[in-house]
Amino acid sequence: VSFLYASESDAGPYPVAEDIPVEGGCTQSQGDRHIITIDVNTCLLYELYHTSSISPEYRSYLGVGMVADSGAIFDFKTLTLRTSGWTSADAAGLPIFAGLVTYEEVVVKKQINHALRFTAARVQRAFMAPASHLVGSINDPSVPPLGARFRLSSVYNCNNLKPSSAVVCVALKKYGMILADIGSNWYISGAPHPGWSDVEISDLSTIPGTAFEVVDTGSKICHTDDCSY
Repeated sequence: VSFLYASESDAGPYPVAEDIPVEGGCTQSQGDRHIITIDVNTCLLYELYHTSSISPEYRSYLGVGMVADSGAIFDFKTLTLRTSGWTSADAAGLPIFAGLVTYEEVVVKKQINHALRFTAARVQRAFMAPASHLVGSINDPSVPPLGARFRLSSVYNCNNLKPSSAVVCVALKKYGMILADIGSNWYISGAPHPGWSDVEISDLSTIPGTAFEVVDTGSKICHTDDCSY
């Protein structure tokens, strides 16, 4: 794999096959085009951002079979974060997989035991742990930086939601969610599964933003030494 942002990417190699699933599907699809793979034997997580395959006739000439904007490798056996200033396959420098909602958690186990990943349309040009990377040009202190954690108020009633939504609701009260990228406001990401039904989680959208609290997890890091904004 060849990277656009090679200086902030892990060199690999990455276990990607010709027919590996890509977010968005076909080669011409738009969007983030993430690839996520896990080696269960080594407990390594491999994530790629904005990937495209190289046509076979050019591979020997270029020496690579795939190009991506960035890539990151995470070791499940450690709690090591990315180098400060480095991105990952997510803008914040975080692992995507760790923050996804999965069918197995919601429908089968009916319990989520980790913080969730979410996006916002506007982010401050700063980051805070566990994030390692900043984006954008907004210096407004009322706008959250990447890595900011929000938690649903403990008094919010999850019992009025559908069963699947209630599982997510409880996790948001206990673990909260971490701002990981620019995107739709309050957008929580999930892993694809044929059993998912949008209808079963549609009422999550009824939870207002005012029901969330900002968790103080430490100081933010800015693009300059001055974090006064």
